[in-house]
Amino acid sequence: MSRVKGRNMKLNNGDKFIATWTPETINGEENMQGQSISRKGQWDDKSKIERHKKTGKLYMTFWDRDKDRYTTANAEIVSVSANIFQSE
Repeated sequence: MSRVKGRNMKLNNGDKFIATWTPETINGEENMQGQSISRKGQWDDKSKIERHKKTGKLYMTFWDRDKDRYTTANAEIVSVSANIFQSE
């Protein structure tokens, strides 16, 4: 289980959600247009929300159901929405 400090949302193993964030770079290129990325995610034992040791910025790692791999949302602000009726 993970909880973001100051937030009410708890993520437990198996929880499905949609994460949206605006990264500083996309595919190694500076994100000049402020493009956001959204991914269907699932929380598991390897998922985490932590602070980067050097930059101090928060990041979130989770199982990416769109890409079928782990993804790290490395932006300070990540919006996570969960739907209890979400089946996929």
